[in-house]
Amino acid sequence: MMGKDWGRSADVLKILSIVGVIMTFQYLIGPLLQAVSKPHYAAAMVWGHGALSVLALVAAGVHLKHAATDRQVLGIAVVRLAVAVLFFTPVIFYFLRRICQISFSQFVKIVLPSFAASGIAAVVVMTVNATLSVTVPAIFVLVAGVAVGALVATGTLVALDSRLRELLLSGWSQTWGTPSKDSVDTVVP
Repeated sequence: MMGKDWGRSADVLKILSIVGVIMTFQYLIGPLLQAVSKPHYAAAMVWGHGALSVLALVAAGVHLKHAATDRQVLGIAVVRLAVAVLFFTPVIFYFLRRICQISFSQFVKIVLPSFAASGIAAVVVMTVNATLSVTVPAIFVLVAGVAVGALVATGTLVALDSRLRELLLSGWSQTWGTPSKDSVDTVVP
């Protein structure tokens, strides 16, 4: 199921995962534009992104027509990344600044805990992969990497993001009630 043939796709998947991170902000900007009665901006953003993507992919296809398949696939992934970075990222910041009055530094401050949690989880997953890949079947390495990565990313994000912690504690209190001082004192030595 997972062997050396899939290993060659790792670089392409890394590039496409960066594209995915950038494009997740589309799910924020589209509803935002609709909420402030600017659906035509959302349509222009989506259509502009689509048109630019088609043009860039056609150009890459023509340029890489005689290249090896691995190189063509990598070229398409790089083009997708270039379009996301050069077109979509400026559009995101433009709308965040114009509609929400969120500056670049405020944006970085908001997303930094998520990026830090992702980075720390990536390092942990790479360590798990390097440690287990020699002795354990690939499927178990994958399951262990996903499980450990999810736990580390979640724990790190909760530790770094005070607003998320407050939200989780509020949800816990609403669901299970706030523990009394006596019950906390008896549980914790």
